[in-house]
Amino acid sequence: MNLITEDIKYGISTTPEKNVEKTLYFRTKNELKHNSYFQNELKKCYGKFQSISCLCNNNKKLYLTSKNITGSAKYFLAIHKNTGTEHKENCLFFLSKENLVDNEGNYHSSIFEEPTYIYQPTTSEKKDTEEKESQRKNTYYNFCRDFIRDSYSYAFNKKNKDAKSRLTLKNPSELDFRDSFFDNYENKENNLIKNQSIKESIPKNHTLVFGTIRENIFEQLDNPKDTYSINVEKLEKEFEINKKTNKPEFKSYKLNNKKYKIDHKRLLLTQNLIKNFGNIIEGPYFFIGVLQKKEWKDKKTKKTITNYKMVRMFVHPIYSENQKISFIESNYERNYARQLFDNNIPFIKPMSDTDFSKVHSRFVNYETNERDKDNNKIWKRAYLKYRPDFIEFYENHIKITEVSGYEDEQYIKLMNRKIEHYQREGEKSNGLYQANEVKGK
Repeated sequence: MNLITEDIKYGISTTPEKNVEKTLYFRTKNELKHNSYFQNELKKCYGKFQSISCLCNNNKKLYLTSKNITGSAKYFLAIHKNTGTEHKENCLFFLSKENLVDNEGNYHSSIFEEPTYIYQPTTSEKKDTEEKESQRKNTYYNFCRDFIRDSYSYAFNKKNKDAKSRLTLKNPSELDFRDSFFDNYENKENNLIKNQSIKESIPKNHTLVFGTIRENIFEQLDNPKDTYSINVEKLEKEFEINKKTNKPEFKSYKLNNKKYKIDHKRLLLTQNLIKNFGNIIEGPYFFIGVLQKKEWKDKKTKKTITNYKMVRMFVHPIYSENQKISFIESNYERNYARQLFDNNIPFIKPMSDTDFSKVHSRFVNYETNERDKDNNKIWKRAYLKYRPDFIEFYENHIKITEVSGYEDEQYIKLMNRKIEHYQREGEKSNGLYQANEVKGK
């Protein structure tokens, strides 16, 4: 099996049975834990020597081992002894200087803050700090993707918990997503932080902020300077006092206009998140940032001065109109999402392979010719080796859609491989799944 973290193209190759090599795509350890298909493949590799290898290093075979999480039915991947630093630095299996994600995919709160910078550091100390910051930043990006993925999947499934068939499926509204996002943020039973809510895990003097960015904040980079101001719409809850209980009760959500400071390097790194094959994806964007609060005494006035600095910044392009939201990855996809909403077609826009695995089986499974040990029919959902742009639900079929549009040779080759794979899955499902390539232009 090849397990490849999508977009960055590192992962693992395994041959769990019959010497059939498989490739799986994923982005985070958390996704690996919560995707039932991935877990089934790791279970097959459990106890088998050298059945899994990482693909991040083309020059060397780096083996991984499937292990069982104590006290559960979950499996995770462990590196072999003395090989951790031979993985690429952006690989999930690189031996980080800090334990930022545990084997169960839970994130550590240190990802929300910068490492401590030493005054006049030695060359090795400077390098060590830079490596820590790079690893924290990249892990924070993964956390944000998992946060959004879980929130949208929960919103979709909650919206459709009483749906009887694909014909009665509905798209969650922007309000539904906000409810789900705040539940994830405030609930101790989230899938991202162990034994506490995301809100409780934020370090002292740091604040997690999120909402919408509608301006082109990146055009400022054309005029380099140390610090920039960015205008955002911060998503917050609005409360009112219940006259009977005299306690605050949730009233509605509101978007408050805020202006935050961000340094040149942070904004430049954030811009890389909205590039697709070198093309800049236009706004609006959903953002998740971390503000660090700093206070000091003015020597002359003796007054306390408070300053807020954006030390973490994640942005993701969105379609956001008429109380509808979709997390898109190109300007073409935004236009296509608008068409789906306008035509009331239920769909998911996967941020990971796990999104599809969380859709209830009654909407996606098809009958196979296989039988289990008790001679019962086996039902399956399509195995999606790649992450499609959209999965659309119709009464009698499911479209697996790719919105094409770029001219890059690598992109075209990848698109052809995707469509061929979806067509094969369609044949297996007797036509339930249909490959659909849409020309974005």
